[in-house]
Amino acid sequence: MKKDLALIFFENPISRCYLQVCKLRNFKFNKIIVLENKKFIPNYISRIYNFQKMNYYPLLFLKNKTYEDTTKKIADYFSYPEDFFTSSYKNDSLYNFANDIEFVNTDNINSEIFVKSLLKKKNLNYLNTGKKIYKEPLNHNLKILHIHPGYLPNIRGADASLWNMEKLNCLGATSFLMTKKIDEGSIVSKSFYNYPRIKLNNFANIEIKELYRFWFSFIDPIIRSRHFDDYILESKSEENNLFNLNKEVDDKNEYFSFMDNTNVKNIIRRVLNSD
Repeated sequence: MKKDLALIFFENPISRCYLQVCKLRNFKFNKIIVLENKKFIPNYISRIYNFQKMNYYPLLFLKNKTYEDTTKKIADYFSYPEDFFTSSYKNDSLYNFANDIEFVNTDNINSEIFVKSLLKKKNLNYLNTGKKIYKEPLNHNLKILHIHPGYLPNIRGADASLWNMEKLNCLGATSFLMTKKIDEGSIVSKSFYNYPRIKLNNFANIEIKELYRFWFSFIDPIIRSRHFDDYILESKSEENNLFNLNKEVDDKNEYFSFMDNTNVKNIIRRVLNSD
């Protein structure tokens, strides 16, 4: 699959962490399609602004000494260098990750202009990095791969990385070929991961919104990235302690909405408030 892999690039933490994995593995995509709605702003200004806007919280956290040690330990736990996140959020040029880059002036994945772009190389496997629901592209038998941060079909819907902890007491991820239904499609691979227990300084005084943003700046993207690395780029090592987790679960199909604040803090406490 990886030799025919293309990236549908939305500027966000997920994309940036995927690219960092590619840098570590010396991997280049067959093609990258960049969705951007830049209107009348010059290209370079629009892209800098979009990078800063869509990665605002991780960039903010990385400047805060309170979180510095924690982000390093998260990266190390998932078997990446301590500078994994600081390198991820450096706004490296996309030309480092593919020779064929196409910028599409829309952020609408169901637009005609975007579908035409996909059809130029119809036989590629496209890796999705956004959260929008594909409809029109799937009318053309395109293969669009998504990495969901939960174990499917058990954990579908929003906040899946948190719900996976709540329901299965571990982290999980599933890669699958997208359909018009949410988190349904032919499954490529599934994975479970033990969760880290890392001390976050001053945890008790950090507001729930900030903890939630921290989780989705670092924990959620690195779960997806580890799965991308292990099963899509096929870099999995059986010696890694993350893979010593064997769980048997019934294939119960459940759909979850956003988790309430009390449960969010309880889940994050298990990972980031360990002594």
